[in-house]
Amino acid sequence: MSDKAVATVLLSCQAWRERLPALRPVLTARERDDCDRVRLGSVREQKLLARAALRLLGGALCGVSPRDLNIAPDANGKPQIAGQRLTANYAHAGDCVALALAGGRAVGVDIEAVDRKVAHLDLARSQFALAEFEALAALPEADRARSFTACWTRKEAFIKALGLGLKRPLSSFSVSVPASEPPRLVWSATAPEEPDAWAMRTLACPDGYFATLAYARAGDPAVVSEHIWSPETAPETLAAAIAAM
Repeated sequence: MSDKAVATVLLSCQAWRERLPALRPVLTARERDDCDRVRLGSVREQKLLARAALRLLGGALCGVSPRDLNIAPDANGKPQIAGQRLTANYAHAGDCVALALAGGRAVGVDIEAVDRKVAHLDLARSQFALAEFEALAALPEADRARSFTACWTRKEAFIKALGLGLKRPLSSFSVSVPASEPPRLVWSATAPEEPDAWAMRTLACPDGYFATLAYARAGDPAVVSEHIWSPETAPETLAAAIAAM
């Protein structure tokens, strides 16, 4: 991938379910054990598909076999690819797995199902920055579930791109809240210059979900492409499409 390239890839667990057993050998023994420790079957499938997809596509992009791609989580759980310029992140929820890949710049992605049963204002009051809570409270009740999910994925994508995980309090920065507005980092208590250093993008995804990509603005302006990966498409074919962007 070029320095400018940022790509996202969306996969359906249901579409890939019959092929999941064939994907297990792509993973390392440690990765398989990690997946097997997950008790909930649907989450176990999500995790297996996310990790296998990263290995298959990452290997195709780097010109190495999937098993030879040296992927290991850092201290905060973010996947790191040793010996390659490729950077990556993944997320999963419900039927969806989302990957983000870039030619060197930091990326983070999050996808969540819109849950209308959650006490959105209570969660926002305890987890979000004050400005985000106030923005959510000002919205019509019918818009709150989707906008809460938009705000959540924007915040999660950003901290995942930073690689800090939960070490960075969600209340220490704010993002745009309404789902209808473009995603952006608005304010940072840690570094006032952060909003200018990061970009966000709302990703196309199935009804009932919301997904956000966050990426560093470092270097040349990014060229972002979105892809859907079906089981019928070989990883080399998808990698070629990404590399051509």
